Amino acid sequence: MKTSTELSPLFTAVTSLKHPLPPAPALSPQGSLSQQYAPIGTLPQFDATPLNKPSSQSSPSHGLTLPEPDTAPPVYDSSALLYSPIPLFNLHLLPQPHPPYPLIHYLPHHLDPTNKHGVGEASDSSPDKTVCRVVDELNAQTSVPEVCELSDSSPARKTKEHHPSEAEKVLAQTFLNRPDFPHYLLVTPPPEDLWDIFAKTMATNKKIFHVTPSKLDFSNQFLLQFATPSQWTDSLHMAVLMHMLDMHHKDVLQMENATFMPPTLTSLVQSKDRQFQAAVKKDKIRWDHRISKLILLPGKTWMKEVQKVYTPMIWADRHWVGLAIDLRAGHVDILDSLPSLYDEEDVQRFLRPIFQMLRYLIRYLVKNNSRDLSPFTCQRRTGTYENTRSGDCGPVCAKFMELHLFGDPYPHMSGLTDAMVDKFRQQYAIEAYKTIVLPAYY
Repeated sequence: MKTSTELSPLFTAVTSLKHPLPPAPALSPQGSLSQQYAPIGTLPQFDATPLNKPSSQSSPSHGLTLPEPDTAPPVYDSSALLYSPIPLFNLHLLPQPHPPYPLIHYLPHHLDPTNKHGVGEASDSSPDKTVCRVVDELNAQTSVPEVCELSDSSPARKTKEHHPSEAEKVLAQTFLNRPDFPHYLLVTPPPEDLWDIFAKTMATNKKIFHVTPSKLDFSNQFLLQFATPSQWTDSLHMAVLMHMLDMHHKDVLQMENATFMPPTLTSLVQSKDRQFQAAVKKDKIRWDHRISKLILLPGKTWMKEVQKVYTPMIWADRHWVGLAIDLRAGHVDILDSLPSLYDEEDVQRFLRPIFQMLRYLIRYLVKNNSRDLSPFTCQRRTGTYENTRSGDCGPVCAKFMELHLFGDPYPHMSGLTDAMVDKFRQQYAIEAYKTIVLPAYY
């Protein structure tokens, strides 16, 4: 009895004359490029069915013929479809000479409605659709005339230098022809005609960016935010305010041995609280160079030229207060425009890093032994104006510090009103432009 030897079309026995052995390159790893890069879907298939050969052994219970195991190596079918590694896309990512070459030289069927390329419909998850979608997004992004440049190595393109317009020249001439406001007029509304010219000039082009000698750079929109009632002020606004007030009241500050300092001071001290608490020998602490630069500023060194520091502090990233720090007496006056927002326990928690670190800064950084290491004390000023409408806490605490410097003259901290706040916010914006921006151009 003879058994059939018909096998799978992709696999045949060695002794088959109908399917001879394939050529040597088919079994060699150094075959053609098309075989080396064949995709998984076109690899030859193996037939795991054992070869049937005649055998005299049979099962006693079922009467079936058992095939003997075949140890011959499998034979590859060289008729399998070959893969051609021809790229589907030709992307020109670099600028091309005019006329521009098309970005895509081949379109799949879903982007070629006429199907003139003769390709089949691609699925949503196919590589062709994915690549084309990415290319479409790239075309849409690069079609914008102005593109933001990002680089981690080469320097960014320099911003074009701003040249004052005719309206800005008229505004500057208006400032230069008018005398400065007396420094003792702390709550005075700006002249209406001056404010109208200033507001109109700033609103004409809000995006103009000013690079100033004071290193405090900002736009016209930034100045308009100063003058907007209930508009929140950030750290840069407060730094500009402190710089402006320090220059505007420099004569009085010199007589009082005082200075206005940016919010960087309190923010740095707060950020170092954990390291300070963990230090065992606090007299050996290596202080942050940014703190040293503020405290040991030539001409304004603490406990030498400066005995009193005015600086803003933000509580819980939502509320600005003013601090009047008497370095020699070790006392802090808290100038708060909304005392009902936080109770005394919260106040002590916010100020704890300031109280603990100031005494060590004076002793070991300034190297002044005029006072011992007893902690600083504080008192929150009561009976002051309350900014219940909110949003004005930054400019109001700056005005509180001004009034504190002059001994709280009329209208006093308690006599401020919302209408006064609106006016001195306008005055702050005008003074910031005159004090900080004009020196950059005139």
